[in-house]
Amino acid sequence: YIEHKYSGFVISNKGNNMANIRQVKNKAIGVVRKIKSRLESLNLRQYYFECAIIFMNSVLRGSILYASDMYYDLKEAEIRQIERIEEGFLRKVLKTTMGCPITQLYLEMGVAPARFEIQKMRLLYLKNILEDNEESSRKKFFFLQLELPTRGSWAQTCINDMKDLRITETFEEIKLMTKYKFNS
Repeated sequence: YIEHKYSGFVISNKGNNMANIRQVKNKAIGVVRKIKSRLESLNLRQYYFECAIIFMNSVLRGSILYASDMYYDLKEAEIRQIERIEEGFLRKVLKTTMGCPITQLYLEMGVAPARFEIQKMRLLYLKNILEDNEESSRKKFFFLQLELPTRGSWAQTCINDMKDLRITETFEEIKLMTKYKFNS
């Protein structure tokens, strides 16, 4: 199969997202090491866990979720690969074993799994598309995907995200909403 790197994103002719996710996983190993090293060197005491979450949300997620709002037809196995990166980081921060339930990791640290951040990013990008003028290529492309639906299209993924998150507003209502209100 053929893989090509474009703007930091690995594209494959296999029609899935695994080539990019493999690259993200490899990059994340170094990012996690740097964060852990920084946390240990700062002597944070009672602020250790708070700072770990700040680093996770800004540095680690910034690295592993880069352009994830552009993923199309994201499979559960692909989402799990991304979430395992975070879970590995949380296990290192909490110094726990694989026996600790995943839900406990997220609950203890007060963060939501990456899948929800990906959905949020995708829907915020959708809002951005909806705010484009009517002649915008990406707006035309989005509505064309709605008119001629195919399984796994980016537009279909957005609709599925809206259903999952119980967002009932129409596209027009979303367009008119402030970003702050839509984000909350």
